[in-house]
Amino acid sequence: MTSAPPGYEKSGYDQQPQQTGYPPQATYNPQQGGQVAVAPGPTMIVRQQGATPNDHLIASVLVTLFCCCPFGIIAILKSMDVRSRLAAGDLAGAQEASRQAKKWCTVALVTGIVLEVIGIIAFILYYVFVISVAASAFNNCNYYG
Repeated sequence: MTSAPPGYEKSGYDQQPQQTGYPPQATYNPQQGGQVAVAPGPTMIVRQQGATPNDHLIASVLVTLFCCCPFGIIAILKSMDVRSRLAAGDLAGAQEASRQAKKWCTVALVTGIVLEVIGIIAFILYYVFVISVAASAFNNCNYYG
């Protein structure tokens, strides 16, 4: 017959062992507006969900690589500004930099799409022109005497 692990009742394994020696922990209460109720013991820092702004760094890198490099570089710089302002504790400045990073990501994306559409149209018109010139030159040749 197997014996129960230390701290469990001999009647079964459905009861949890008593933990001793741990200090009381801080509890998060959403009704307190994200405040932390701290019981005596070690300090715990809890950030409220959504308190830190998005830095849009991944989007900035992607639009730099695939859409519009100049505006994408500006977006990357603004994204890094979000991180540096957060590290300095400037939440309002980080939120503003996040809005700026998002704006430059959008500008780079729209500019890249517009330039790509213009490039495709120019490509099509160029080759239509080249084929029409080649066809007219071929028609003006009199190979069959």
